[in-house]
Amino acid sequence: RRARAQLLASEERFALAAKAARDLIYDWDIVLDHITWGANAPEVVGVSVADLGTKVAQWAERIHRDDLPEVERILDDAVVNGTKFAANYRFRRADGSQAFVRDRGLIVQGPNGRAVRMVGSMQDVSSRRRAEEELRASESRYRFIAESTSDVVYDFDPIADVFTYVSPRVEVWLGIPERHRTVRDSMLDA
Repeated sequence: RRARAQLLASEERFALAAKAARDLIYDWDIVLDHITWGANAPEVVGVSVADLGTKVAQWAERIHRDDLPEVERILDDAVVNGTKFAANYRFRRADGSQAFVRDRGLIVQGPNGRAVRMVGSMQDVSSRRRAEEELRASESRYRFIAESTSDVVYDFDPIADVFTYVSPRVEVWLGIPERHRTVRDSMLDA
């Protein structure tokens, strides 16, 4: 009875930790090819536990076809060599949209040294990925504008007392070569 209570308390801690981390925890019995998914699958990856299935092939069917060969290579390497599994890939949600996920797993080896189990977590990093893409696009637009104009465009960090960016036109306007564009004294001495 006491062991049962401890097991239930442990399972509750595990479920709460998974929910707090917003990760989908899974446990893959490699020998039986059976995956047990955390109950929070719909919140994390937009797919019910039932729809995720229990086989690796069912999980792999949801991975974007362009990402699948690399993910399979990384997984095979982890299983064969007993190393950690870590992959980023696109994962198809139930509504057909793609989630960008970070998937990490730890291989458990049996007494003979062969992989018997992998315990891991999937995290939806779609928002972070979109923000990174938007930042790259914004930086690209800013750089295009800054380098296309006939004016000098600059960014100055008053705390560090340094120019962090000066457009190429500074050489035409002030005669300061590119190698000195971030050096404060060269700008101020011009």
